[in-house]
Amino acid sequence: MADLVILNLENGDTIRCTDLADAKAKAAPLLGNNITIEITPDGIGGPITTLKFDEYEKEWIPE
Repeated sequence: MADLVILNLENGDTIRCTDLADAKAKAAPLLGNNITIEITPDGIGGPITTLKFDEYEKEWIPE
């Protein structure tokens, strides 16, 4: 099983993505809105990573 990657939109909708690259591609036209990417690792445990796009750095950074 792969990591669970979710794109959370500003309006509360979520989009399930196949991987991080897929999430970034789907988020690209939406940048500038308040969106995050959540990554839940495969397996029994591990921390959930939440990424937010930094307009200044033009990069996804941990929230």
